[in-house]
Order: sequence, then structure tokens, then C-alpha cells
Amino acid sequence: MIKDPIQPGFNLILDPWILVQRCDGTSAEVSIKELFEHGYDIKRLAHEDPLIDTSVLAILVAVFNRAILHDFDKQWEEDDSFTPPEKDAAIKTWIQKNFQPNTANLEPILDYLESADVKNRFDLFHPEHPFMQVANLHTSKNTRSEVSRIIFDSESDHFSIRADKGKKTLSFAEAARYLIATHAYDYSGIKSGAVGDPRIKGGKGYPIGTGWYGSTGKVILHGKNIIETLLLNTPYDELFEVSDDADGYSTLTALADQPVWERTPDTAAQREDSRETVLPTGSSDILTWQSRRIRLFPEGKAVTGVLVSNGDKVSDKFVEAKNLFDPWTGYRYSKNQSSKTEDVWMPQQHNAERTLWKGIDALLTLSSGSAGVKENIRPRTVTNLGRYFPQDIHLTVQLVGVVYGPQNSVIEAVIDEHLPLELALLTENHPKIRAAIIENSSKTVNAAVQLGRFAGHILVAAGKEYEFQPQPTENALYLLETEFRNWLSTVTHHMRPEEVKALWHQQAQKFFTQEAQRMLAAAPPKAVLGRLEDENGIQHLVTAATAHRSYLKSLRETFPLAYPDIRKENTNG
Repeated sequence: MIKDPIQPGFNLILDPWILVQRCDGTSAEVSIKELFEHGYDIKRLAHEDPLIDTSVLAILVAVFNRAILHDFDKQWEEDDSFTPPEKDAAIKTWIQKNFQPNTANLEPILDYLESADVKNRFDLFHPEHPFMQVANLHTSKNTRSEVSRIIFDSESDHFSIRADKGKKTLSFAEAARYLIATHAYDYSGIKSGAVGDPRIKGGKGYPIGTGWYGSTGKVILHGKNIIETLLLNTPYDELFEVSDDADGYSTLTALADQPVWERTPDTAAQREDSRETVLPTGSSDILTWQSRRIRLFPEGKAVTGVLVSNGDKVSDKFVEAKNLFDPWTGYRYSKNQSSKTEDVWMPQQHNAERTLWKGIDALLTLSSGSAGVKENIRPRTVTNLGRYFPQDIHLTVQLVGVVYGPQNSVIEAVIDEHLPLELALLTENHPKIRAAIIENSSKTVNAAVQLGRFAGHILVAAGKEYEFQPQPTENALYLLETEFRNWLSTVTHHMRPEEVKALWHQQAQKFFTQEAQRMLAAAPPKAVLGRLEDENGIQHLVTAATAHRSYLKSLRETFPLAYPDIRKENTNG
């Protein structure tokens, strides 16, 4: 039997490779086509690693966006009276229609995937343009690495979730997932020098930095199903922008922003090899950014080898806010990198320490709107929410990032935090509710820090020198994360700010009171007896009990609305 020439190997549009969880709780492995055919019945991506989830989702969003653009462009050509939804009201109507489960909504995406020009580019082993690879990529000595090279945790024999055999071969489906994630998150360091890359020296490709996603903190918005998620993560302000050429002919500007499968196949060299860095053309380009040149080597029905070389280097410094291409990333204004003639923004990364508590602050703090003040910029998809989506829907905000080791040469940790929120709270409306949430988060961190100080004072009572104890602080914040998420999911824009504060004050005060009581009960006998301390010539007894009373006083000051008398005074006031 002659195999269909459109799929000489493993076609990602037709063959299953994406791991998903259905809305009924069951799991499956699906192709891109199957995902869009059954999108309203699929809850989310469900790979073993959030980095794979994020990088695969980016491919799906780029497919979704390009299909929409091509469909509107086609309608525009066929009907002169057709107006693409560049106006807010029309975009809202279109989003509302697509939020309703109807397979007819997905026909433009399926038509796009059926296009031979597109389908042909998704073959993992095409002889001329394999998906996200360079067909003839090779070194001067024709070297290659084991497949463990693209499995972030398996290059070390001492730290791997995969068995030894699984480190030597990958199924085609696994190889596709790790290929995409490597472009996004690969660590920095010396790479194999590919023949044809003018940057190589002595057969080596010297560091150009991590994959683009690795230098950013991704903010992903999740709906009830994968179609809602795709709708939420689409940059509408860019997608439906219309421009006029010299002849007055209107076009969708974003059509020129091509993902990797629509543009000329890569070679071993950087796309703009005369420049140090490559400037993205827009969101479709940056979401499918080729930070590496890669070639998979199949043997039978498995991939047994891989070659990874340097790809396109993108600068992490962006001049002018209009060049902030990544719609899933916030940008911070860099005063140090800016000059009198140009302003510079850099991608904002998530903080690995206390991600939830710091993340909620960064997510809900909006621009002050002060004229002439250069401020941090939230992800474009987040700023789009208030313009296009219903205010009362609930979503989950996922914060995804990476912590690299020395010289960014190894992945040390993955940041993966989920925050359930009502959409309205992410918009510019309801500032007092947002302020109440941020205040609650801040007060919680403060109470946890005071708990560490309480532990330090117990040391004093036991006859030792005072030393802040970080463990009680970090343990408390860790244990409270689930409670805070659950509470956060109940907050709506219909609530009064004092009600938002009071509900969390009561939960947090109860938790910290119990933690302090537990620490008091565990205090050593010496701390219970205490010791005399001299303060300004006056001696006073320091015991675990006096330290406990001091901590309870600080709790009363931190969470006043948890105490009936103070809450009554506040209400009467």
C-alpha cells in the first residue's frame, strides 16, 4: 500500500500526540484535528509537565488565531460589504457565539487544518520541512545526542522520572511534545555546531540564552473547556487590527505575522543572520518561536537520537510598548536599560518564592494612569478581558515559569501556580475589591513573618540568642495556599470590600491562632520557665507565654475584622 504523500511519517494534525483531560474526567491522547473536533468536551491539556502544557497550548492558540484570520480574510475577499470584527461590539458578539458549544463554530479551524499547505507542514519527519525542525541539520562529524537531551529532567542519571529505557527512546508522540517544549524552554549553554550556521566557532555553537519562554513568566487563562481557554488566550487587539496600504486597500495586519509552519522553512542559520537578534513579527511568530535548530532521528517506530543547535536569538529588551509581542507575558519598565532617547521594557518573570502571594499582587495591581509615568505592563490577554468578555464568568489563572541554575545551564525548578478568579476582578473595574484581595494577601504574609519572629522569641525564652526562624513562616504560607485559593474562588465583584476583608480575616486569624498555640505547646521546658531580660535598665521575664501573648496581639492588629468587637466598631463607623 502506498502511503499518503501528505503524511510520510507522523502528522500532528492527524495522529494522536496531545494528552488531554475530558470534561467528564477521563483522559485521552488526541491529534490536533481531534482536539478541535471535540474541543467543547475537552477540559484541558494534561501532560506530565506544565512546560509541555504551555508550549503545546501556544501551538494550538497560533493554529486557532491563524484559522480565524484566514477565514475572515476569505469572507472579506468574497463579500465587499463584509467587515472583520475590528470593533469591540463585533468582537464581543463573535466571542459570545464561540463560547456556546457548537461544532459549527470550529469549522474554520478544521478547514484551515485541511489545507494541504498547512497539513503538509505538520509532518514530524517530512523529508524537506519536518515540523519545527531542519531536515538536513548536521554537524561536521555527523554527531547526534541521545533523546534524553530534550527531556529536561533526564540527562542526569540521578534525577529522572523516566526509566533508563525511556531515556534512550521516545515514541513519536512523546518526541513531538518534547520537541516543542525544547524550543520554548531549553537551557542555555554550548550547543552542537550545525554546518551552515555562520555563528559557530571551532565546531561549537556558543550560548544565545534560554528558549524564549524560559526568559518570561507566562500568564495563562483557563476556561471551562479548551475552546474557552483558546478564546481567553487570543490577543484580539492585534488579531483584528486593520491597516490601509498606499492604494487605500484595507488588510488584516496580523496576516503578515506568520507562525513557523506558514513561513519559509528554517535552515541551520539564524533567520536574520546578519543581525545579533531577530525581531518577532507578532504574537504568532513569538508563540511558535524557534530558539533552537533541531533534528529528530527516527528508527522504526521510535525516536532514538536528536541534534540540538542554536536557533533564532530574540532580544529580551523591547523598545516602545508596541513591540511587546508576547501576549501571555507581562513586561516591566527598566529604568536602568532605558535612556533619554528610548524606553525599554523587559519580560517579567515569576518569583519562585511565595509565587501565589506575590503573583496575586502583580496580577491585580493595575496601572496608576499617571501621565508620563512608565509602568509595568500586564499581559495583553489579561488587559483584553474587560473589553470583550462577560464580567461574571470564572476562570483559573495559571502562572508558569522556570528557575534556571548557574549561567542558565540547567533547569532547577518549575513554577506552576493556579489562581481561581472571577473575570471581573482582572479588569480595570472594581478597584476596591482588588485592593481588598491584595491587602488580605499582604496581611497574610505579614502574619506568617510574625510567626517566624514568635519562634525566634521562644529561643530567647529558652536562653538563646534571638534569631528569626524562616521555617514556621514558609510552612504557614504553604499550608494556607489551598485555603486562600478556595476563598479567592468565592470572591465576586458584587461583594462589599469590607465583606471581602472580613471573610478572609476570620479564616486567617483562626489558622494563625492554632499555629501559634501548637508552637507554644511544643516549646521546650526552659522556654516555659523563661529568663530575665534587661531592657533599658528594667528587668522583665521573657517566657514562651509572653511571646505568645505578643503574637496574639499582633494578630489582632493584622486581622481586626476577625474580632467581633472591632468588626462591630468598624460596621458602626
